[in-house]
Amino acid sequence: AAFLGEHKYRGKMIAASVAALIIVAAFAPKSSFERLFSLASASSSNLKELNDAGSAEQRYQIWRVARAMAVDNPIVGVGTGAYKYVHNLYVARRPGFDPFAGGLRDTHSTYLNVAAETGFPGAIIFSLIFLATAAAVGRARRRLKDVSPERSSYLRYLRVGLLAFLTAGIFGTYVHIAFTYLLVVILVSSAKVFEDDVTSGRLRRAVT
Repeated sequence: AAFLGEHKYRGKMIAASVAALIIVAAFAPKSSFERLFSLASASSSNLKELNDAGSAEQRYQIWRVARAMAVDNPIVGVGTGAYKYVHNLYVARRPGFDPFAGGLRDTHSTYLNVAAETGFPGAIIFSLIFLATAAAVGRARRRLKDVSPERSSYLRYLRVGLLAFLTAGIFGTYVHIAFTYLLVVILVSSAKVFEDDVTSGRLRRAVT
């Protein structure tokens, strides 16, 4: 959607995208649609009935444990890297959790993982990293909009990529993966370099 919004031949790109979706739908296995439609109508009370080998139910139960862990340890958490061990103890020793979610589990959520391992202060600091990154890119884009639309568009796609990554973080644990922070470095350094070019006049002179 972000690409189509700025593309010169928007109509052709939309037609090509629709054609690609039709082709994918034609060759996708029937089971994928059944799972998609069942998930769309799911609620916490009927997750065990879904045709997904228990994936949704297990994830929901794991999230319950992670949420309880974060609430029980709101200031300092349970310690970086300790989640799976404490998770196992929570399910084994505390009533109210489904044994189905037992074992050395991952949170399957970046944000629940950060909150459980570092407490809510740590979760706030982690969030500020990405909010500050998005703000830096947005500031650079505004300065580049009239001087260099190409660079402004480049930063726009980087920021959209960051949003996609953060959305995926709802269902995956990326806090301990180096790529998470490399993405931040790429965005901030690109914004800084482009802003310096505008401030120094090098970029304006190159355009004129």
